[in-house]
Parts: sequence; structure tokens; C-alpha cells
Amino acid sequence: MDGYAYKSGNFLLPRVSTRNWLGITTQSFEQQLDPGPAWHKFQSSAPIVSVVLKEVGGDCETRTNLDHAEKDRSAGGEGHISIVPMGGDVWGYTNGVSLVHEARFFIDPASANDIVGEEFSEDVLRSPSLMKVDHEIQAIARLLFAESWRKSVEPLYAEGLISAFLARLGSLTQSHKQKLRLSGLTPKQLRSVKEFIADNVSENIGLTDLAELVGLSRSQFGRAFKTSTGMSPHRYHLEQRLKLAKRLLTTSRQSLVEIALETGFSEQSHFNRVFRSLTGATPAVWRRSQ
Repeated sequence: MDGYAYKSGNFLLPRVSTRNWLGITTQSFEQQLDPGPAWHKFQSSAPIVSVVLKEVGGDCETRTNLDHAEKDRSAGGEGHISIVPMGGDVWGYTNGVSLVHEARFFIDPASANDIVGEEFSEDVLRSPSLMKVDHEIQAIARLLFAESWRKSVEPLYAEGLISAFLARLGSLTQSHKQKLRLSGLTPKQLRSVKEFIADNVSENIGLTDLAELVGLSRSQFGRAFKTSTGMSPHRYHLEQRLKLAKRLLTTSRQSLVEIALETGFSEQSHFNRVFRSLTGATPAVWRRSQ
């Protein structure tokens, strides 16, 4: 994986966050530029999926020829997706842009196949596909972009997003329209997963841990679990943590910090934020109301 830098002189050093989830490296960029054109070449030992999420003051483009804009541009100022194969001759170009937000995914095909199984087609990574719009991929990339800057990251949440991202990416080729698994988990599978979460409710549970329990790929498991329960594995895990937290708030004299740590939150502020988002009240207010 190569470094990221514009090759003209009118840029400021970007703010970059690099994370790796399930073997997929994600880089989130906040790049500020001075007026005028700027460009860089995509270079990587792995195929790249670039998702431009924000363009301020102009257009940010991908080009196979630095001197000529792509004729087929389906994106129109709302961000875009470009797939750059390994060793592909593709440029990033801007003119008049003052700020770019981009999520860049370095896709290891072996890891992608391991995550989503037969749903992933490597064909999607073999030729350039530039300046396209896919609202589902862009929405997932936006969530991962936000997650990459957080100090406290829920692995089950981020891994679920990566799995959904790859499943959608792998379905983009016309030659690979895999029928999605729509059925839920069997009662035995669901019971096994719920028992595992209950036994490890305060731990950071990974999507791999749960998928391996029932013999599914991570992508298949995420959809099957949601079909069975009406919620994602991450949401279910959070709700079980909050159920434990509520019991401790009403039956113990532990401080909020102690309860946050006992229920698996790395800090009280994270506990407060999640508790309020799911109940409408902070833990302190909720405790006083009981």
C-alpha cells in the first residue's frame, strides 16, 4: 500500500486515519487544498475502491488520462465511487476544490472471499470503473469514515459494515448476480448465538466469532441474524449490554464509571452516549427515575 499525496504544490498535509477490519485496510482522508489544480496517481499492491464523500468548491475526479476528464461521469457533485485495479494507471485530479473527504479501501481478494464467500466476485476488481454512483456503498462508506476517527470502536459494528460493503461491491458486476440468503437462522443456531452473546456480553465480540458458531460467512450471518431478530448483531449486543447496565443501576450502588466498565464500555462518555441513544435518557437520569 502506497502513501497518499498530491503531486502538485498547492495542498496541505492531509488528516489521515488508517484502520484494518477483517483484513481490509481502510484509509479515511480529510484533504485541504489551495486554489488551482492538484493531482496524484493511485498506486497500490492491492485493488483500491475510492469513495469520495465530500467535495467543497469544485469537483474531485478520477481519470485514466491525467489531461482528459472521463467522458462517462454518472456522478454529479454528490460524491462518487472509483474502482482501481492493482497496477491500474488511474489518477486523482481536482481543480478549485478546497476540501475533500475520501474513504479508500484496499481490497485483498482472499480476505474479501473469506468474509462474504461466494457472494463476492473478483471480476469487479479487474478493470477500472470510475466516477460511478451507488448510494448503498456510499452510505456504508460514510459510516466507516466516521467510525475510523473514533477512539472507541465497536468491532462488531465496524466488521458488520465491512461485510455489507464487500457484499454490495461483489454484486455490482452483471456476470455475478448471486441470490442473497434471505432465510433466518434455525432455532438452534439463534439460541447458540444468543447464549454466546449472553456469556460474553461485556466483551468485544467480533462478527467472525458469531459467524463461526453457525457455519456461515460473515455476510450471510449478518443478514440471517437480522432476518431472525429484526436487528443487526451489533444492535442486539448493545441492547444486552444495556439490559445488564439497567440491572446494575437499579440493584447496586456502583458508580457510573464502574458500571460502564463492567458492561464492556471503555469509558463513561461512550456508555452515556449509547445509553441515551437507545433509551432517551442518560444513565444518571434513568437511575434517579427508578
